[in-house]
Amino acid sequence: MCLTSKVPLGNTWHRAMASGLALGLSILYSLELGPQNRGFITIVMTFSILTIVSLMGGTTLTARKIGISQFSDDLRDSYRVLILVEIILGLIIFLVLLTIYSISKQTIPGPLILASAMYFIASSYHFAAIEWQITQKKLKVAGSAEVVTILIQILAYYLILKTELFSSAVTVLVAFAFSYFLIGFWCNFNTGFSQNSFKLLSNPRIFFARTKGHHLLGIIINLLDRMDRIVISLLFPPAALAKYAAMSGVLAFLRFVPDALSKIAITGNGIIPKALRKKKGQTILFVVVLIFVFAVSARKFIEIILGVNWLLPYSVFATFCLYELIRGTFQVYANKTIQQGSELLTQRSVVYVLFSVVFILPVIVFLFGLSGVPLSLAIAYLLGTLVLVRLQRG
Repeated sequence: MCLTSKVPLGNTWHRAMASGLALGLSILYSLELGPQNRGFITIVMTFSILTIVSLMGGTTLTARKIGISQFSDDLRDSYRVLILVEIILGLIIFLVLLTIYSISKQTIPGPLILASAMYFIASSYHFAAIEWQITQKKLKVAGSAEVVTILIQILAYYLILKTELFSSAVTVLVAFAFSYFLIGFWCNFNTGFSQNSFKLLSNPRIFFARTKGHHLLGIIINLLDRMDRIVISLLFPPAALAKYAAMSGVLAFLRFVPDALSKIAITGNGIIPKALRKKKGQTILFVVVLIFVFAVSARKFIEIILGVNWLLPYSVFATFCLYELIRGTFQVYANKTIQQGSELLTQRSVVYVLFSVVFILPVIVFLFGLSGVPLSLAIAYLLGTLVLVRLQRG
């Protein structure tokens, strides 16, 4: 959801290039790993970003709202220490999650857990470094850093793979960690975060007091954005999660449509929502055709590139497309509401979506299996959109 996008919508070409490169890289290492090991990698990455954004999202959001010009030396030192504390706490939580999964679901090898810990630390550091660029309004730097990060990942992956020092799964995590550390260091030591002396004993509570109200919403949005992968990792085998990740990666370009509409909504232009309201029948038909085309094309692409052992049923592809389009509609209305100065309404609707998912998902998944995961999210976001529209009308 773009309410907490890492790189703002203004850097659309950066996001498009990064998404394209990331998709290409995921295809390359998926071919090497196979569904089972790819599933483990997806679990590591899902648990990692879930922990990072849940702990650090509210902190970095507060930093952006304060603005770089309002950062005193004491506040900056407190922010740095708070980030460090959150990384350490996050590492503990991340390792606990992996351990629970390894014990209760399927054993994760020791070397992969060690590589995962290194990956988490590097990913956290990279996240904080990129967010600091956004705080400084250096959006082009942040966008370019994301693109360069993936280019380094591709190069590092091939070089490390050639050495045959690690297993293919560990190689992926080491390559990612290397790129995250490298770009994180570059961002911090060349664009301002490391200015002045760093007081390790600064009180993190000084900055934490400024984050009131920001963490909860960030956690809820973060959970919703990754709810499908969380549920699949808990209820289905790792191979199913790997296939789902491959599918969602191919269909990731669907998000550019709602992102573009959301950008228009933020500017106050209501042309597109009005057009959709006037031609409801044609809009529904267009959406049905769009879903059919996307689902068939994406499934055929995966069959050609990765092979038939990576395929999921058409129903999963179709319900995922439906979920993305409805989630995007909710995103448009949410950002339009924020633009109108009613941020509280958006927060209430997001909470409503979460509660809807909690009650709907078990029933839908029981009835429809794997396709029920994106379908339940689609229904929840549809209900959230209707609630948001109703709240707007008073």
